[in-house]
Amino acid sequence: MVWYENGNPFFRRVTGFLIRDGQEIKETGFHVIQEMILQISLYYTSLPDIRDLYLYEIEFFYNGLKPTLKKLTKPT
Repeated sequence: MVWYENGNPFFRRVTGFLIRDGQEIKETGFHVIQEMILQISLYYTSLPDIRDLYLYEIEFFYNGLKPTLKKLTKPT
């Protein structure tokens, strides 16, 4: 689940769960949505224009990547 202050989530501090070292870590900041967008853009090449996606859609695609990201970022 992603929480954000009032207004456009792309320009606000956002709290969400990102994958770090194979685990979900709760983080807050402007970078949360940016990182989610970068990850889904790399894996889902047929996404519509990213500016037209709603926050829940970005989160939906990112949640679909979590198992893969956990596996790829797991420390060896």
